[in-house]
Amino acid sequence: MFCKSLNGKCQVMVNNQIDRRSFLKSAIALPALSFLPIGCSSPASYSAGGVILPPKKPAIVRIAFFYPPGEVVERGEFEDGWRHQKWFTYPGNQFKPQEQQAKFTKHVRKMSEDLDLRLLIDEKPIYTSEGIKAFINNVKESQPDALLLFNFYNTLSGKLAPVLDAFDGPIIVYHPVGANHQLPPKHFMTAERVQYIHSIENRAALERGLRSIHAHNRMAQSTMLRISGRYKTQTRKTDLFFGTAIQHIPAEEFNACFDAVELTTDMEKMAKSVRARAKR
Repeated sequence: MFCKSLNGKCQVMVNNQIDRRSFLKSAIALPALSFLPIGCSSPASYSAGGVILPPKKPAIVRIAFFYPPGEVVERGEFEDGWRHQKWFTYPGNQFKPQEQQAKFTKHVRKMSEDLDLRLLIDEKPIYTSEGIKAFINNVKESQPDALLLFNFYNTLSGKLAPVLDAFDGPIIVYHPVGANHQLPPKHFMTAERVQYIHSIENRAALERGLRSIHAHNRMAQSTMLRISGRYKTQTRKTDLFFGTAIQHIPAEEFNACFDAVELTTDMEKMAKSVRARAKR
Protein backbone atom coordinates (compact mmCIF):
# COMPACT_ATOMS: atom_id res chain seq x y z
CA MET A 1 0.00 0.00 0.00
CA PHE A 2 1.55 3.29 -0.99
CA CYS A 3 0.73 6.80 -2.05
CA LYS A 4 1.51 7.61 -5.66
CA SER A 5 1.32 11.05 -7.25
CA LEU A 6 -0.56 10.98 -10.54
CA ASN A 7 -1.29 14.15 -12.50
CA GLY A 8 -0.87 16.20 -9.35
CA LYS A 9 -3.26 14.00 -7.35
CA CYS A 10 -2.16 11.55 -4.69
CA GLN A 11 -3.78 8.15 -5.07
CA VAL A 12 -3.39 5.10 -2.88
CA MET A 13 -2.24 2.05 -4.80
CA VAL A 14 -1.77 -1.63 -3.96
CA ASN A 15 0.85 -3.22 -6.14
CA ASN A 16 3.27 -6.10 -5.68
CA GLN A 17 5.33 -5.09 -8.72
CA ILE A 18 7.01 -1.95 -7.36
CA ASP A 19 10.77 -1.90 -7.07
CA ARG A 20 12.72 -1.06 -3.92
CA ARG A 21 13.32 2.57 -4.87
CA SER A 22 9.64 3.16 -5.58
CA PHE A 23 8.75 1.56 -2.28
CA LEU A 24 11.18 3.71 -0.32
CA LYS A 25 10.00 6.86 -2.06
CA SER A 26 6.42 5.98 -1.21
CA ALA A 27 6.82 4.75 2.37
CA ILE A 28 4.73 7.44 4.01
CA ALA A 29 1.88 5.45 5.49
CA LEU A 30 3.08 5.63 9.10
CA PRO A 31 3.61 9.42 9.28
CA ALA A 32 0.22 9.74 7.62
CA LEU A 33 -1.41 8.60 10.84
CA SER A 34 -0.75 11.97 12.43
CA PHE A 35 -3.05 13.69 9.97
CA LEU A 36 -6.20 12.06 11.37
CA PRO A 37 -5.20 12.98 14.20
CA ILE A 38 -4.63 9.68 15.95
CA GLY A 39 -7.78 8.44 17.56
CA CYS A 40 -8.84 5.98 14.89
CA SER A 41 -12.05 7.82 14.24
CA SER A 42 -12.03 6.27 10.77
CA PRO A 43 -10.19 2.91 10.89
CA ALA A 44 -12.01 1.76 7.77
CA SER A 45 -9.88 4.17 5.73
CA TYR A 46 -6.86 1.97 6.41
CA SER A 47 -8.35 -1.37 5.44
CA ALA A 48 -10.00 0.23 2.42
CA GLY A 49 -6.75 1.46 0.98
CA GLY A 50 -4.80 3.69 3.36
CA VAL A 51 -4.56 7.38 4.12
CA ILE A 52 -4.14 9.80 1.22
CA LEU A 53 -1.57 12.53 1.82
CA PRO A 54 -0.94 15.65 -0.24
CA PRO A 55 2.19 15.22 -2.40
CA LYS A 56 5.39 16.84 -1.18
CA LYS A 57 6.48 19.96 -3.03
CA PRO A 58 9.89 19.91 -4.74
CA ALA A 59 12.56 22.30 -3.50
CA ILE A 60 13.02 25.23 -5.88
CA VAL A 61 16.72 25.83 -6.61
CA ARG A 62 17.61 29.08 -8.37
CA ILE A 63 20.80 28.71 -10.42
CA ALA A 64 22.82 31.61 -11.81
CA PHE A 65 26.21 32.03 -13.50
CA PHE A 66 28.40 35.06 -12.94
CA TYR A 67 30.88 36.10 -15.65
CA PRO A 68 31.09 38.65 -18.48
CA PRO A 69 30.65 37.31 -22.03
CA GLY A 70 33.84 37.40 -24.05
CA GLU A 71 32.57 40.08 -26.44
CA VAL A 72 31.83 42.43 -23.49
CA VAL A 73 35.44 42.14 -22.28
CA GLU A 74 36.83 42.59 -25.77
CA ARG A 75 34.85 45.81 -26.18
CA GLY A 76 36.28 47.12 -22.90
CA GLU A 77 32.83 47.35 -21.33
CA PHE A 78 33.21 45.12 -18.30
CA GLU A 79 33.06 46.82 -14.89
CA ASP A 80 36.52 46.10 -13.51
CA GLY A 81 40.00 47.63 -13.44
CA TRP A 82 41.17 45.64 -16.46
CA ARG A 83 38.55 46.88 -18.90
CA HIS A 84 40.83 49.40 -20.63
CA GLN A 85 43.38 46.67 -21.34
CA LYS A 86 40.51 44.40 -22.45
CA TRP A 87 42.03 41.63 -20.39
CA PHE A 88 40.31 38.62 -19.00
CA THR A 89 41.18 37.94 -15.40
CA TYR A 90 42.88 34.63 -14.77
CA PRO A 91 42.61 31.99 -16.23
CA GLY A 92 42.08 34.02 -19.38
CA ASN A 93 39.83 33.70 -22.38
CA GLN A 94 40.85 30.06 -22.92
CA PHE A 95 38.56 29.23 -19.98
CA LYS A 96 35.58 29.77 -22.30
CA PRO A 97 32.97 30.48 -19.60
CA GLN A 98 30.04 29.99 -21.98
CA GLU A 99 31.17 26.40 -22.57
CA GLN A 100 31.70 25.92 -18.83
CA GLN A 101 28.15 27.11 -18.17
CA ALA A 102 26.74 24.56 -20.64
CA LYS A 103 28.85 21.79 -19.12
CA PHE A 104 27.87 22.51 -15.51
CA THR A 105 24.22 22.95 -16.45
CA LYS A 106 24.27 19.47 -17.98
CA HIS A 107 25.93 18.03 -14.84
CA VAL A 108 23.43 19.66 -12.49
CA ARG A 109 20.44 18.43 -14.49
CA LYS A 110 21.86 14.91 -14.42
CA MET A 111 22.54 15.03 -10.68
CA SER A 112 19.00 16.20 -9.98
CA GLU A 113 17.20 13.47 -11.92
CA ASP A 114 16.61 11.32 -8.83
CA LEU A 115 16.09 14.27 -6.47
CA ASP A 116 12.90 16.15 -5.74
CA LEU A 117 14.24 19.47 -6.99
CA ARG A 118 12.85 22.05 -9.39
CA LEU A 119 15.69 23.87 -11.14
CA LEU A 120 15.23 27.48 -12.21
CA ILE A 121 18.29 28.25 -14.32
CA ASP A 122 19.14 31.76 -15.51
CA GLU A 123 20.21 31.29 -19.12
CA LYS A 124 22.08 34.60 -19.38
CA PRO A 125 25.16 35.26 -17.22
CA ILE A 126 25.08 38.09 -14.68
CA TYR A 127 28.07 40.44 -14.69
CA THR A 128 27.02 44.03 -13.85
CA SER A 129 26.27 45.68 -10.52
CA GLU A 130 22.76 46.47 -11.72
CA GLY A 131 22.31 42.88 -12.84
CA ILE A 132 23.28 41.62 -9.39
CA LYS A 133 20.87 44.05 -7.72
CA ALA A 134 18.09 42.88 -10.02
CA PHE A 135 18.95 39.26 -9.20
CA ILE A 136 18.76 39.96 -5.46
CA ASN A 137 15.40 41.70 -5.79
CA ASN A 138 14.04 38.87 -7.91
CA VAL A 139 15.21 36.27 -5.40
CA LYS A 140 13.51 38.18 -2.57
CA GLU A 141 10.30 38.32 -4.57
CA SER A 142 10.25 34.71 -5.85
CA GLN A 143 11.63 33.16 -2.61
CA PRO A 144 13.30 29.98 -3.88
CA ASP A 145 14.30 27.31 -1.39
CA ALA A 146 18.01 27.45 -2.25
CA LEU A 147 20.58 29.15 -4.48
CA LEU A 148 23.33 27.61 -6.60
CA LEU A 149 25.80 30.26 -7.76
CA PHE A 150 28.65 29.64 -10.21
CA ASN A 151 31.32 32.34 -10.08
CA PHE A 152 33.60 32.11 -13.12
CA TYR A 153 35.29 35.48 -12.81
CA ASN A 154 37.88 36.74 -10.36
CA THR A 155 36.70 40.33 -10.04
CA LEU A 156 33.08 39.36 -9.43
CA SER A 157 33.80 37.68 -6.08
CA GLY A 158 33.37 40.88 -4.08
CA LYS A 159 30.12 41.75 -5.83
CA LEU A 160 28.55 38.45 -4.78
CA ALA A 161 28.78 39.24 -1.06
CA PRO A 162 25.42 41.12 -1.04
CA VAL A 163 23.73 38.06 -2.58
CA LEU A 164 24.90 35.89 0.31
CA ASP A 165 23.73 38.48 2.82
CA ALA A 166 20.33 38.97 1.23
CA PHE A 167 19.23 35.32 1.11
CA ASP A 168 18.49 33.46 4.34
CA GLY A 169 18.29 29.95 2.86
CA PRO A 170 20.97 27.43 1.85
CA ILE A 171 23.45 28.56 -0.80
CA ILE A 172 26.00 26.60 -2.81
CA VAL A 173 28.83 28.69 -4.28
CA TYR A 174 30.89 26.89 -6.92
CA HIS A 175 34.13 28.77 -7.56
CA PRO A 176 36.52 26.93 -9.91
CA VAL A 177 40.21 27.15 -9.19
CA GLY A 178 41.45 29.36 -12.01
CA ALA A 179 38.47 31.68 -11.77
CA ASN A 180 40.21 32.89 -8.60
CA HIS A 181 44.00 33.39 -8.41
CA GLN A 182 44.23 34.69 -4.86
CA LEU A 183 43.31 33.26 -1.48
CA PRO A 184 39.67 32.09 -1.46
CA PRO A 185 37.45 35.07 -0.57
CA LYS A 186 36.74 35.15 3.15
CA HIS A 187 33.06 35.94 2.73
CA PHE A 188 32.62 32.76 0.68
CA MET A 189 34.34 30.64 3.33
CA THR A 190 32.65 32.10 6.42
CA ALA A 191 29.14 33.09 5.34
CA GLU A 192 26.35 31.28 7.14
CA ARG A 193 24.34 28.61 5.30
CA VAL A 194 26.90 28.54 2.45
CA GLN A 195 28.61 25.48 1.02
CA TYR A 196 31.69 26.88 -0.71
CA ILE A 197 33.29 24.64 -3.33
CA HIS A 198 36.70 25.89 -4.48
CA SER A 199 38.03 23.26 -6.84
CA ILE A 200 39.08 22.67 -10.43
CA GLU A 201 36.11 20.34 -10.88
CA ASN A 202 34.40 18.57 -8.00
CA ARG A 203 31.12 17.08 -9.08
CA ALA A 204 30.87 14.95 -5.95
CA ALA A 205 30.82 18.00 -3.66
CA LEU A 206 28.24 19.68 -5.88
CA GLU A 207 26.02 16.59 -5.81
CA ARG A 208 26.30 16.37 -2.00
CA GLY A 209 25.08 19.94 -1.76
CA LEU A 210 22.08 19.26 -3.99
CA ARG A 211 21.25 16.11 -2.03
CA SER A 212 21.38 18.10 1.21
CA ILE A 213 18.87 20.59 -0.19
CA HIS A 214 16.64 17.71 -1.27
CA ALA A 215 16.84 16.06 2.17
CA HIS A 216 16.19 19.28 4.08
CA ASN A 217 13.16 20.03 1.93
CA ARG A 218 11.73 16.54 2.45
CA MET A 219 12.33 16.71 6.20
CA ALA A 220 10.59 20.09 6.41
CA GLN A 221 7.46 18.56 4.86
CA SER A 222 7.51 15.38 6.94
CA THR A 223 5.91 14.41 10.21
CA MET A 224 7.67 12.30 12.83
CA LEU A 225 5.61 10.32 15.33
CA ARG A 226 6.91 10.19 18.87
CA ILE A 227 4.95 7.54 20.74
CA SER A 228 5.21 7.17 24.50
CA GLY A 229 3.18 6.02 27.46
CA ARG A 230 4.18 9.25 29.18
CA TYR A 231 1.93 11.33 26.95
CA LYS A 232 -1.66 11.84 28.05
CA THR A 233 -2.78 13.96 25.10
CA GLN A 234 -1.50 14.70 21.61
CA THR A 235 0.82 17.66 21.12
CA ARG A 236 2.65 18.91 18.05
CA LYS A 237 6.04 20.63 17.90
CA THR A 238 8.43 21.66 15.15
CA ASP A 239 12.12 20.81 14.93
CA LEU A 240 14.08 24.05 14.71
CA PHE A 241 16.75 22.84 12.26
CA PHE A 242 14.82 20.75 9.74
CA GLY A 243 11.36 22.21 10.32
CA THR A 244 10.00 18.67 10.74
CA ALA A 245 6.68 18.39 12.57
CA ILE A 246 6.94 16.11 15.62
CA GLN A 247 3.63 14.62 16.74
CA HIS A 248 3.60 13.38 20.34
CA ILE A 249 1.07 10.56 20.64
CA PRO A 250 -0.07 8.58 23.71
CA ALA A 251 0.90 4.94 23.26
CA GLU A 252 -2.60 3.72 24.05
CA GLU A 253 -4.13 5.80 21.25
CA PHE A 254 -1.54 4.67 18.73
CA ASN A 255 -1.81 1.00 19.68
CA ALA A 256 -5.59 1.08 19.43
CA CYS A 257 -5.40 2.61 15.96
CA PHE A 258 -2.67 0.21 14.84
CA ASP A 259 -4.64 -2.81 16.06
CA ALA A 260 -7.71 -1.63 14.15
CA VAL A 261 -5.94 -1.99 10.79
CA GLU A 262 -7.10 -5.14 9.01
CA LEU A 263 -4.32 -6.98 7.20
CA THR A 264 -5.37 -7.92 3.68
CA THR A 265 -3.99 -10.45 1.23
CA ASP A 266 -2.70 -7.66 -1.00
CA MET A 267 -0.75 -6.14 1.91
CA GLU A 268 0.86 -9.52 2.67
CA LYS A 269 1.83 -10.02 -0.98
CA MET A 270 3.42 -6.60 -1.21
CA ALA A 271 5.39 -7.09 2.02
CA LYS A 272 6.68 -10.48 0.87
CA SER A 273 7.65 -9.04 -2.52
CA VAL A 274 9.60 -6.16 -0.98
CA ARG A 275 11.43 -8.45 1.45
CA ALA A 276 12.32 -10.89 -1.31
CA ARG A 277 13.81 -8.22 -3.59
CA ALA A 278 15.47 -5.97 -0.99
CA LYS A 279 19.20 -5.63 -1.66
CA ARG A 280 20.16 -4.46 1.82
